[in-house]
Amino acid sequence: MTRLFLLIVVPFFCIGISLSQSNLNLSFENPTTNMPSIWETKSSENYSYKIDNSIAFCGRNSLQFKGIDHVIDTTQKYDFIASGLLLPLDKVKGKKVQIKAMSKINNVQLDTAIYISVMKNETASAYDNSSQKKKGCSFNGTHNWTQLEAGVDVDKYADLVSIGVFLAGAGTVNIDCFEVYIDGVLLK
Repeated sequence: MTRLFLLIVVPFFCIGISLSQSNLNLSFENPTTNMPSIWETKSSENYSYKIDNSIAFCGRNSLQFKGIDHVIDTTQKYDFIASGLLLPLDKVKGKKVQIKAMSKINNVQLDTAIYISVMKNETASAYDNSSQKKKGCSFNGTHNWTQLEAGVDVDKYADLVSIGVFLAGAGTVNIDCFEVYIDGVLLK
């Protein structure tokens, strides 16, 4: 799933996102048409997403994904939902980047995670997600607010660095309070 994710989703996020954007909207407080501004989302028809103003860990809003009950079709190119954005390259090249976010899940069938991906010469040069932090275990079932983490060393010649969240399978996930740390310092 990780390789499929990198090949399909990461290039999608490269389109139309400003690398110099200073307000990354990491707590989803600035929605645009029921989605967080500057975040891009890709999904199959089995998923829905919205800004949820009824459940939040910090602020007023969280990002919510819902996967309907279905059997995963392995013949499809993808069967998950992901949302992400690009980090400003001038702030992350040659640095250690760690991301953290709060997640609340309900009846997640397969997996949900936050991720960070680095591309260099159109190839994935580094990737981590919060499920890998748990020694390959999926983050599924039902859990109250839980902190998720992922991190990578970004090559000084990286072409792009994206962060985001994904859900595979049925269930609901709310994500809030993304934080980005560069060499241990919180990005503001």
